[in-house]
Amino acid sequence: MQDQNTSVVAEWFKASKYDLQPEKRVDKNDRFKISKKDNVENGLMKIMNLQPEDSAVYYCKLNGKFGPGKINAEKAVKRSRIKDTMIFIQALLLVAVVVTPLVLRHKQVSSTRMSKIIKEDSDV
Repeated sequence: MQDQNTSVVAEWFKASKYDLQPEKRVDKNDRFKISKKDNVENGLMKIMNLQPEDSAVYYCKLNGKFGPGKINAEKAVKRSRIKDTMIFIQALLLVAVVVTPLVLRHKQVSSTRMSKIIKEDSDV
């Protein structure tokens, strides 16, 4: 059993399919953030700015053994696009809610001014 104070180091690998051997080691960079999790050094991997080419099976090698972790980037990107679309629709609705009263108020003021002008012209 591992001592709680002893840090274990994990390594991350990527394979294109589940039943294939890991082909490529994943290293820290701008998109792949690898950090400590509990007492495991490099035990947590986060993929930033997920891209379709990130769709793969990711393996964590710990104590000489691989363990799988799956990610489907295409689904994640699709969900992100749906979320972006919903945010855009909400923004349009918000603009409509804000602009409509302003337009109605402007119409009312214009109508009142026009009535005054017509009344002044008829009085002359």
